[in-house]
Amino acid sequence: MTAFFKAGDIIKINMSPAKGHEQQGYRPAIVVSEESVHRYTGLIWVLPITNTDKDYPTHVAVSGRTKNNGTTGYVLCEKIKAIDPAARSAKLTDEAERELLEDCKKIIDAITYIG
Repeated sequence: MTAFFKAGDIIKINMSPAKGHEQQGYRPAIVVSEESVHRYTGLIWVLPITNTDKDYPTHVAVSGRTKNNGTTGYVLCEKIKAIDPAARSAKLTDEAERELLEDCKKIIDAITYIG
């Protein structure tokens, strides 16, 4: 049986190769797309997580806001990326609390708003 990632899952993925200011390397990311996106397209939308605090308004603190409390750092909401989790060796490591996911989605909505 194939497991499908869902919104709020925190995974570890290899984000390399990258270009320019994109995040790279093996790092955690939070899934922001629903399971149906993965099921029907084979892709998921993720936001990378970094340990560097740059105090950007588009970054959301993670520490203490996950089910296992094992993930720390800051979600980079401005760096949304569609990935193939199988090709990037994605592994489920944690799950975001609802409030963390909602905070990330609010920033994505604000960034992508077309009025």
